[in-house]
Amino acid sequence: MHLTNYSLNKQSPDYKHEPDSAEDILKPNLATKRVLSTVYTQLEQIGINTTKIKQQIELCCKGIIQIVSNMIAHNLKNSFGGKSTLIKGDVFHVFGFDVLLDEQLKAWILEINEYPSFNIFFETEDEEEENIMS
Repeated sequence: MHLTNYSLNKQSPDYKHEPDSAEDILKPNLATKRVLSTVYTQLEQIGINTTKIKQQIELCCKGIIQIVSNMIAHNLKNSFGGKSTLIKGDVFHVFGFDVLLDEQLKAWILEINEYPSFNIFFETEDEEEENIMS
């Protein structure tokens, strides 16, 4: 199963739903969709040093951001009519990086989501739309 396509995978009979409570979601579990800290904990529990994995993921993400930073700056400037002087304060954009660890524990970027969901709990498409609109 390709884990990054949540909107498709959640309908699969093979999808393993996450725990119901916020406390339980942080504990080791076998859900298809898990928080990253839980994955690190589970890897450490089986004797894997996650320091190198974290460094690889950081390096991959920084490299991608470095590549697209000029495009981001250009789009931001165009959002303000080409006048960068109109940009006041800190401006940011959140990206979601979907990462695959291969059998040798090498990190690979599978895809980048421009508007990632922050909801770890199962939701229907109607609830997703409702959250986006609010």
